Amino acid sequence: MLALALVAIFGLASYVATFLFNSYPYSMDEQSVMFQAGIFADGALSRSATPYSSIISEKWLIVRDGKVFSKYPPALAALLAAPYWMGIPQLLNPLLSTLTAFFVFRLTQFHFGTRIAWIILAIVGTSPYFYPYAASFFPQPLALSIATFCLLLVSQHIARYSRMRCFLMGAAVGALLLARQLDAACLFVALAGAICFASPRGQKVQALAALCGGTLPGFLLLILYNYLQIDELSISAFSVWQRDFALAPAMGGGIWSTGQTLITNFSTWFLTHTVKSFYVDLLPYVGVPLFSLFVVGLLTMRAAASRWAAFFILLVVCAYVMHPSAGWPQYGQRYWYVCFGAFLLIVAQGVVTVQGWTSPRTRIVFYSILFGTQLVTLVLRLSEFERRFELQEAIWRDISRVCPDRTIVVLKKPQRIDIEDIQFFVGSDFKRNSPPLGERFIVLEADDVRKLNDNFPSYPRCFYDFRGGDLRRKLPGFPPGDPLSSVRWW
Repeated sequence: MLALALVAIFGLASYVATFLFNSYPYSMDEQSVMFQAGIFADGALSRSATPYSSIISEKWLIVRDGKVFSKYPPALAALLAAPYWMGIPQLLNPLLSTLTAFFVFRLTQFHFGTRIAWIILAIVGTSPYFYPYAASFFPQPLALSIATFCLLLVSQHIARYSRMRCFLMGAAVGALLLARQLDAACLFVALAGAICFASPRGQKVQALAALCGGTLPGFLLLILYNYLQIDELSISAFSVWQRDFALAPAMGGGIWSTGQTLITNFSTWFLTHTVKSFYVDLLPYVGVPLFSLFVVGLLTMRAAASRWAAFFILLVVCAYVMHPSAGWPQYGQRYWYVCFGAFLLIVAQGVVTVQGWTSPRTRIVFYSILFGTQLVTLVLRLSEFERRFELQEAIWRDISRVCPDRTIVVLKKPQRIDIEDIQFFVGSDFKRNSPPLGERFIVLEADDVRKLNDNFPSYPRCFYDFRGGDLRRKLPGFPPGDPLSSVRWW
């Protein structure tokens, strides 16, 4: 029965990835992963820079010392290399997500029994937060699978001390370091705390040593990979601290002033970004009924593993206060997705509590509302994403139609446009210097195009203005031969 349920989850995730998301990496982050997967599939670490690589900047690539490679850690790209070579890269994340569903089932079964585990698996199998990421090329499904596996291991360790489990948890954290470093740091701290408190007196140091020993190979492999790419000993191939994290400007003053700035900025960003992200990016995907079970679980949790799961969630939320950028596309809060297994463990406690508080008839009504809400939201969200990608590809086709190969396409402002009430970010959604746009060099109006003019004097510039062609009127029918936007040539 469990095998059939997991096959159904895999089948639905694969269907979404193949037929609704078109097996295509629509965001820059996903493009980066696929780009590096292609490199790994060729048996290399990087590609030789082309004449235009250092001129046309891509947010998701690093051009250095005549090499081009992804700026992100290598784990997901390495796993994708074989499916990429076989022509089925879209099936990897559905497979990893199915593995996550299995871990969630075993985790809740371990704590609350088989009946509760089936309820939680049904929640996963109808979740509008789960399937879009399962169908994507983001590294979040890999991170979630690893984190949920570690929650299962630490639950077993709390029940019965095992140094081998500590080592396996460390190895999993090391693997996560090769995918998402900040997620791995939060998971390591949560696991270290759980191991320290749960291990018998006299065994704590050995257990922590096993955790660190398991983590070390992944850490060293990450350092080695970055050294081979950038010739520097670094945990990242690009300057994360200075470029991506908003708390960085607080550093450099005295200890007192830095501390004041950190506290002030943290509280301000928590209120302006984190709370907003909860209401805008998380709650619409998990739904009020499911979140209410989470709150009940928090208030009534008894298992030690549930407390450490809550601590892990807290660590991740606080860590990403430093990184308020939401990014797009995302299918619900992207940076908290690694906590979904921990979230479901606490939800399971909420289910147990509600079962004890309510009558069977009340439970039937509540679960009908819960699963009905999830299914309706899932259908609506998937339809929205499918339409979004249709519009995105329609604009790419229009750019290809009105701006031939060997042109410099300058995307006219605004930075954001709304089409059919769907918001697009011009830079991240449409600026591509890779397929499907062929030999078109796409830049933004704000970019320095003088270098392009100097290096490609024979390439005319096609000035593509999103506001000039009444996109709202023309896009729904996609009239053949009718440009979606005005074009001006320089």
